[in-house]
Amino acid sequence: MDFDLMSFLGKQIDELMEPVLEQNADWYKLMYELNQFANNLRFRMAINQDNVAEVVSAALLIKATNTFQSVILLSRKGLAADCGTLTRSLMETVIPLKLISQKQGFAWDFVRYEKRKRQKLINVILKDSDTFGEIANQVSEGIRDSLKKEIEEEDIPELKIEDLAKKAGMTTFYQLAYRQLSEDAHTTIWSLNRYLNTDQEGNVTELDNGPQIFGAADFRTAAYCILIALDSVNEIFKLESDSELKGFETRLLAIQL
Repeated sequence: MDFDLMSFLGKQIDELMEPVLEQNADWYKLMYELNQFANNLRFRMAINQDNVAEVVSAALLIKATNTFQSVILLSRKGLAADCGTLTRSLMETVIPLKLISQKQGFAWDFVRYEKRKRQKLINVILKDSDTFGEIANQVSEGIRDSLKKEIEEEDIPELKIEDLAKKAGMTTFYQLAYRQLSEDAHTTIWSLNRYLNTDQEGNVTELDNGPQIFGAADFRTAAYCILIALDSVNEIFKLESDSELKGFETRLLAIQL
């Protein structure tokens, strides 16, 4: 069989997934229409390059829509675990975008946070300079201390995804969806179960390399993420697309899990 030799890079995967795509036709129709709407909305955004919130939110939307498209494409190939990892990444993109639409000044905090990330990287390099080789020669304790002083003087806040989700009013979404999706992203023992088939006694009978189905509940999480992203830019750029977005939400809720 083609799949035995080539797995997901072969031609047979499309034949194997055809019944799944037909069974989930409503989901794919909604996902494709959401993607088209997202791209049309993007062209309507008049971005003021001097407005940090508009520039950052536009970039976040592009990242979100690209990740959303990746979820759809990989789901069509039966790569469910990777879809979950990408949906988690999608949530990490959407949460700050929602906060930009809600909290004036957050976009600037999001930009300035890059200094904290640089500080963390410099600390890692200084602690293990032998591993980093030539890269270690480009940093010093002086650079680290100077950057630390800037962070303190500018009062740049720490931005943790769980805290941001809480501020964005997405705590429940984070606790239920994000944590579950993190299992595949971090490769836990629980996540490895999908690759093992066992008998009633729990003995491993064979390895399972797929294809595996990205479930309807996970589709709903990805769809909600892109809806939140679209609602956020709708608010930021005053695009007056409330009715269209409400229509998508109604359709999303109407599809049975």
